[in-house]
Amino acid sequence: MDFKFPFYFFILADTFLTILCDDKEDGKREGVLLCKKCGHEVGQTSDILNVLGTHVQRRAVKKFSDKSLALLQYFTNPHHQQFGLITMKNPSLYVHKQVIMDDSWFQNHAWSMCTCPHCTTHLGWWYQPVGEDLEASFYGVVLDKIIEESQADAVVRLPPAFQQS
Repeated sequence: MDFKFPFYFFILADTFLTILCDDKEDGKREGVLLCKKCGHEVGQTSDILNVLGTHVQRRAVKKFSDKSLALLQYFTNPHHQQFGLITMKNPSLYVHKQVIMDDSWFQNHAWSMCTCPHCTTHLGWWYQPVGEDLEASFYGVVLDKIIEESQADAVVRLPPAFQQS
């Protein structure tokens, strides 16, 4: 007895297996960047700009899960704290009103501190050109303070009872 499956059976089986095996069906979007502390959506890798800074300790390339690349630059502030920054356009951050002209890591740019609008964690700085069009402004986001949504399952958070005071 020769039994043949109809052609549409193979199409349905292939579609079903694709759905079962597709990593993107877990609800996580590639290229989405989140605040590491609270999960607020900060931006996307498509918002990355590669703006060269001055007084850079070192530079590296950060490759994200969606294959996009970012220039990662390490800076040290006057308090000897080191930060690894990527530069972005228009992330979802709260920009503080105080504008500071001194100690900028980007030539001819003033800066303002930026925090997560949800949990108020410091996430970076907004840089605006001095005496120029604000269209040329950008954000420096601390890489250690954000995480890709596709990587968020790797972060384990301790229950409050186990956290140290």
